[in-house]
Amino acid sequence: MKLLNICDPYLHEFFFGGRQLVVEGDTEYTAFSMLRELYPDEYQDLQVIRARGKGIIPSIARVLLQFSKSFSILHDTDTLQTRSGKANPDWGMNRTIESILSWQNASGKVHLVACKPCFEVALFGEEAKDEKPYNALVRVRTDEYIKGRVKALLDCLLDPHRPAPDGCIRWNTVGDLD
Repeated sequence: MKLLNICDPYLHEFFFGGRQLVVEGDTEYTAFSMLRELYPDEYQDLQVIRARGKGIIPSIARVLLQFSKSFSILHDTDTLQTRSGKANPDWGMNRTIESILSWQNASGKVHLVACKPCFEVALFGEEAKDEKPYNALVRVRTDEYIKGRVKALLDCLLDPHRPAPDGCIRWNTVGDLD
């Protein structure tokens, strides 16, 4: 019983899944989960791991690399400065994510894709002010164009040879994000 209480199936599940994809937050997770539901045969072995923040991505990457997993990471580039003109700490996290590529066992196993400056702007053309995951769910469900763009991004994340859709970039150095 004690083991059942301390075991988080969501967290442990990704050690045994097929293809792993690490996403920054709830919006991406919701959009890709909707595609898994719409295309079950195509994405049946896909494990979407929600980092719940850009700063958690390196920790998840470290665990996956310890188990020699190959995976892709999707995150927002964010902007260099905040609206008030100060340095944006979220932009600074891009350097930390870039450093994952130099870690032991990372060569050829980690693929980085970013949305410029965020998922909603890159794929929907505008940022949702509130209810971002619900907005993504509705848009993927009701708008064929949006669904196609989100699917193109997901396919790009799962196949490193596919190009990223407009508004997104496959990258290896922070200089690529400018």
